Amino acid sequence: MLFFSKPNSNSNIGQKGMTLIEVMVALSIFALVVAGALSLFASAQSTQSATTLKTDVNAIRSAVRNLYFAQGSYGSTGTNLNNVLQTAKKVPSTMAIPTSQTITSSVNAGTVNVTAQGGTFEISIAGVPAEICAGMITGVNGWVSVSVTGASGSATTLAQPVTVAAAQTNCSSATANILVFTSN
Repeated sequence: MLFFSKPNSNSNIGQKGMTLIEVMVALSIFALVVAGALSLFASAQSTQSATTLKTDVNAIRSAVRNLYFAQGSYGSTGTNLNNVLQTAKKVPSTMAIPTSQTITSSVNAGTVNVTAQGGTFEISIAGVPAEICAGMITGVNGWVSVSVTGASGSATTLAQPVTVAAAQTNCSSATANILVFTSN
């Protein structure tokens, strides 16, 4: 006679390991942590880029002011001051000088031009991505004017200090924003 025994409810006691569902849950949690870390890293990187570019622009402004101190003018309107900055070795070390009359930002690989406007001078930076543009001009103060040329193609002069809302609205182009800082 055959006897069927009742299955032993303690048969899983010696087994070790994780079920497929447990593995999937663990991987999902890990993926969320990695995604959050990458998001924070990208945000920190764009903030660092904006800070670097802001520091470079302020260094250029100080250098031009020092070079032309007490002269009353920065030169004829339209005169390119890039060569003067290069000759005086006043270009920030974070910027490249690929050719005479050209300064390139290492942050966004955009061209930086410093141009005399008689009693004032302009520092223009082309090709600034939106995330760097907004961080760069937010809170800017102490310039004669700050303007942004975004996707629309027309320049907008911003009131200072530049608010976050104004920066986000005017830094609309993904990569083609042009910033112009005018100083005296």
